[in-house]
Amino acid sequence: MKCEIFSYLKKANPYFDAYSPTAQKKIVDEVFKRSKNLSIDQTHSLIKKIILSKAGASIAPPLDHPLGKAFSSLLLAESDWHEKIPSLQKVFSFLPSILWKTDPNLSKAARNWLQAKIQHSVQEIPDKKMRSIYLRNLLAYYPFFSPKKDEEIRLPFGPLGSTLSYRVEPIELTPPYLGSPLMAYGLIPKTAKASPLLLFKGTTYPADNGFYLSLLTDINPLGAVGSFAFQRFGKGKIESWLAKQAQEHDKVEVLGASLGGSLSLQTAATYPKYIKSVHAFNSPGVSFEEVALWGKSEEKPEVNVYLQEGDPISSFVGRCFACDWKIHQVFVPKISSAQVHASTYTAHPEVFIIPEDATNVNRDIRRRFWPFIQNVVLFPPFLLGSAYLLLKVQSFHVRSFTRKMFTPKAS
Repeated sequence: MKCEIFSYLKKANPYFDAYSPTAQKKIVDEVFKRSKNLSIDQTHSLIKKIILSKAGASIAPPLDHPLGKAFSSLLLAESDWHEKIPSLQKVFSFLPSILWKTDPNLSKAARNWLQAKIQHSVQEIPDKKMRSIYLRNLLAYYPFFSPKKDEEIRLPFGPLGSTLSYRVEPIELTPPYLGSPLMAYGLIPKTAKASPLLLFKGTTYPADNGFYLSLLTDINPLGAVGSFAFQRFGKGKIESWLAKQAQEHDKVEVLGASLGGSLSLQTAATYPKYIKSVHAFNSPGVSFEEVALWGKSEEKPEVNVYLQEGDPISSFVGRCFACDWKIHQVFVPKISSAQVHASTYTAHPEVFIIPEDATNVNRDIRRRFWPFIQNVVLFPPFLLGSAYLLLKVQSFHVRSFTRKMFTPKAS
């Protein structure tokens, strides 16, 4: 049977011969695993749906920063990323910008690097379908680079792949009295009939906006990852932004990775009429309530969930995915387990993507442990975090009240 799969892959996909023997064997093994209960015609149909592309995001220069080589290598799923980490002295010199205060020069360099990767995407990834996924995978990390209000980014999302300019509009999902806000970013096209983009940030690093709140909403024991921030604070702002963009431009495309992916899926379940499509990368599953809400929707956008092989977050965190969401399993021949969750597999030279049935993904035995982890392991830190947040809110209101009382009125 494996020989037949190998022969049909060679015949059906022009990129298959360009892969190494190791990668070809992995592709055949994955198809064989899924074809046990399929007929020959169904197996051929599955093979035709596999996305193969000789990618390789390496033309654009590395990030111009002492940590840039290591960062870009990590994100682009290169196996030697750890060998590009600079000396310990240099690493320590940049720790404050990661742990204490964001370095605007580093953030700007990262945004310039990302724009360069986007501009080189046509040469790096000739296959249109893989390039489309790769660009969205890359954009899901844009919120981590602290884009500024009204900053411009150019994306090849116009007719026939033409380049369009988008204006950045930051959206604070949480109020100021909770501390540094959890952020999302709108990308508004300068062309009236193009689709705006809504990018949700994942769990971020300590010096960035929303670090504490992203951790707290990650460990919420009462709902899906992100639901504490989404349901309690962000819904109204998201709805008004989506409604405005759908009216002035077109339906919105929603993107996110990790926590950002979960927020993207929750947005799709709650406000489907404003959304054109969703691309969620390495997202945890959502709750049964959100899936039920999605099921009641009459107007449903296309939802794509990309799960990278070996990622523990998307493998067992969260209850489930809706059965009509398109689940894509993303594979590469070999990668370090330390970088699975953060990497863009779609940049790997020998990436391949196989469609997966959401029912099979939901059936993963590891998901049965998630309620236990939520209720026993995560509940105590969530209570402590919420108590700290409550003290912070009370302190804010006391200061505001005192300021009002003792500030002299203008005559």
